[in-house]
Amino acid sequence: MRKLASKIARESLPILILAKDVLNCGFNLDLDKALKFKIECFANCFGTEDHDEGIAAFIEKRKLSFKDK
Repeated sequence: MRKLASKIARESLPILILAKDVLNCGFNLDLDKALKFKIECFANCFGTEDHDEGIAAFIEKRKLSFKDK
């Protein structure tokens, strides 16, 4: 369990917050509203600096360096 927690902790904080919101809020919505909410949160990920860092790190084949922005 600690290994998984450590792996999750290395990810982008804003993205983790959005993922947590999708999971927590999705349970209280009907399927259509839950899917729309998920799509909105997913789209919000693209406007973050961490998204750009993830793409750059992948292309440059290097480790990620998230700034939580």
